[in-house]
Amino acid sequence: MTADKSIFDFQIIGSSGHRITRFLMLVGFLFLLVAVPVLAQTTSVRVRLYSLHPEPRIKITARTGELGWKTCEQCEMKHAFALALAAVAQGISVSGGEIHQQLFIEGDYRIEPAEGLTLSLKFPLEVRAEQKKLRLVLTLPLEDYVVAALAGESGNFQHEESMKAMAVAVRTYAAHFRQRHGSEGFDFCDSTHCQTLNFKGISPQVRAAVDATRGEMLWHQGSPATTFYHQNCGGTLASAQEAWPDMRAPYLKQQADPYCVRGAPLLWKAQLDRKKLENALRAQGLVVPAAWDKLEITKRAPSGRVLKLSFHAPGDSPQPISASSLRFAIGRSFGWNQVRSDVYEIESTPDAVIFTGRGAGHGVGLCQ
Repeated sequence: MTADKSIFDFQIIGSSGHRITRFLMLVGFLFLLVAVPVLAQTTSVRVRLYSLHPEPRIKITARTGELGWKTCEQCEMKHAFALALAAVAQGISVSGGEIHQQLFIEGDYRIEPAEGLTLSLKFPLEVRAEQKKLRLVLTLPLEDYVVAALAGESGNFQHEESMKAMAVAVRTYAAHFRQRHGSEGFDFCDSTHCQTLNFKGISPQVRAAVDATRGEMLWHQGSPATTFYHQNCGGTLASAQEAWPDMRAPYLKQQADPYCVRGAPLLWKAQLDRKKLENALRAQGLVVPAAWDKLEITKRAPSGRVLKLSFHAPGDSPQPISASSLRFAIGRSFGWNQVRSDVYEIESTPDAVIFTGRGAGHGVGLCQ
């Protein structure tokens, strides 16, 4: 959203006591913005690192002083300048010698994986091995989590008020979806399934936005709101029920977003080879008629997003497919930057299917 004015550009009282202006969300209900500094200072979250691509081997090196490490929470702390960890059938091999089932590591350290990104951290780390891969779970204060998530999710934000609004959304999302992976022993993953974390890209502007909104969250009827956000709505926000039929969040409603259209509606086009598209769909267990000659949109949501399509083949009944299943299959095979949203028109040719659309993401909540 642009920084001049908004449907919900209003004055609020910040946690520091002075009046600040903030763009919150293009939604239909007014939230109560509450600063909860005690919660922010005392609450920690557990985050799994390298969640999409678990590493078989890592090296952990002290950046200052020494590492502290132990094999159980009550065990005596040992010290080292570096640890080389590898997942083996029996557990975790430590520097090619002892094998342990778990490790608890503290200090100011750098993680160097076999293939992934290097991370520099100062938070307690728990390491386990499962299926010959290392599972790394970081425990960090909520506000530090918000800093890393804002760095990962704010993209190329320029205006400080937009950064503040995003910080509030990130923090509220974390409170609402706390223990999303509770059955797996941690709260959040570090990917887009939860909120993308970027420890390496933390800028002074990101820290300033988090500090300025410390403890502030959006509440609805006594609970942290469901603060979904997305890259670009294409000019029309979707209701929560369009994306998740069972969700009841009246403040996440369908409506026009003129600021997105005026600013950057993100037009895109994707041309996919017919045979490759068929293979992608069948790889996900979807039924595709053998002699289809047309893929047609058959149902749209009130926001204009496609809900259902049908394959047409001569002499056969139309074969329906959901838009979400289609986009997932395309994303898995062609990349997620092809069909970027469900706001599109479609054209079938003898050799290809052509999608012409706008926007990116599910379109619910805050349009970034």
